[in-house]
Amino acid sequence: IVGETNILARMRAMITGAQMRIYASMSAQIMERVRPELEDALARGLKVVLITEKSFALEGAVVWYSEKKQRQIRLIVDSSCVLTGDLDDGEYSTCLYSRKKNLTDLFKEDLKNEIRLIQLTEGREE
Repeated sequence: IVGETNILARMRAMITGAQMRIYASMSAQIMERVRPELEDALARGLKVVLITEKSFALEGAVVWYSEKKQRQIRLIVDSSCVLTGDLDDGEYSTCLYSRKKNLTDLFKEDLKNEIRLIQLTEGREE
């Protein structure tokens, strides 16, 4: 998918079409751009797990805080499709969208590991 407009449209469509759960790892700035869709998903009773910066909060979602690469995106919906890439270059930005199970599973494992790392880091700080 090429172009910031097209990438954001795909993100919104994925979130809107979700039936069970959403996992997202992205900056607070990008998260704000899809907030209405995330709020709607929560209102529909979906599980929403987010990894983002501390400046973002969303009631009802499970939110993990970490420093994010400013424009990087990872989004998994219903364990069946994944969107990954970045918005660094405006309309020249690119993302990969896939419904391949092995790729989706790989990104799910990556997000689980990111959450484990956050948990371990938080445990050391206390």
